[in-house]
Amino acid sequence: MGFSIIASTFSIFVLFFSIVFFIVSRRWSIKEFRRVDIKMKELETVLNSADQMLDELNKFSDYMLSHVEERIQDAQTMLIKVDNDIEKKKDLLVENKNIRDFTGVIDSKIVVPFLSKNIECNSNKIRTYSKENISRLKPSENTINSNMKSRQIIALSEKGLNEAEIAKKLNIGRGEIQLILGMKNGIVSC
Repeated sequence: MGFSIIASTFSIFVLFFSIVFFIVSRRWSIKEFRRVDIKMKELETVLNSADQMLDELNKFSDYMLSHVEERIQDAQTMLIKVDNDIEKKKDLLVENKNIRDFTGVIDSKIVVPFLSKNIECNSNKIRTYSKENISRLKPSENTINSNMKSRQIIALSEKGLNEAEIAKKLNIGRGEIQLILGMKNGIVSC
């Protein structure tokens, strides 16, 4: 009889412990389900926000694509216009090719044959001379300094230095360097 009381007491204790464990685990699982529900709602909110951002990005990319296409069409129109202008200028140059001391205005540009090189500048930036007028000019000290500077620029350019390096080394402006190198190469644009 003592054994049955101990076994009954032990069974009741195990049953009580099982019920307490079941209640605690149930509460814990309910809390976990609530936490999972909250995380699911947060995830849905993030997904909705992502969908809205994707829609906005698609609208923006469509706008940019149409804007770029318009710019490409504008650029193509401008290229056609420039090509036509170039053809017109070529025709004018061919017509005036045989005239030795020609100074003519082509759109707002002046072309001056100068010692077997053409100088091309805006008409408001250059005075034009014929070869006879140039030969009558007396060289001044500035001309001699200018010639030495020109020789230095050309020599440094032939050594492989770029405009910025030459400007820094000789302490002169890049525009002057571009002008001198342009005269050396043929046509100078002002």
